[in-house]
Amino acid sequence: QFMNHALTMSYIAKPLLNPILVFRMVKMSILHGICNISAFAFGCYGAWLVSEPVCDIEAGYMMGQLGVEMMKRLDAIEMIPRLYMVVYGFINIWKEPWQALLGKHLEAFESGITTGDIEYAVGALYQYANTAIYGCGENLQSLSQVLGVYSKRAFQL
Repeated sequence: QFMNHALTMSYIAKPLLNPILVFRMVKMSILHGICNISAFAFGCYGAWLVSEPVCDIEAGYMMGQLGVEMMKRLDAIEMIPRLYMVVYGFINIWKEPWQALLGKHLEAFESGITTGDIEYAVGALYQYANTAIYGCGENLQSLSQVLGVYSKRAFQL
């Protein structure tokens, strides 16, 4: 549980520490059994695989899919915002059309608002905006209206 929350801070403050935490979480899942947080750990491992210096897109994609499937089988809906942010924000951009990812970012936002994971809900909204603007070329005027509605919901909490 502690490492789950430490991942975000290490990613921002000490990026070199992040893979160590991810590897430790995956190792603990293998040695001691799978839990809801394991899905996020495997998703983060997949994100590490697709990034420098490894750049193994196929293996990273498989780990991301494993994390999503694990989350579904465990019915770990509280992990949707965290897992979707990693899988659909860092992994699947290499394999799937970016337009297909937009809905997943909004699903992560909705889930985060529902489960109380505001940090990752807002992060998913940020990824939605970036993907829509830079990856999909969405109309800025209509996107501004959509983001205004979602932002109001986020700030009401």
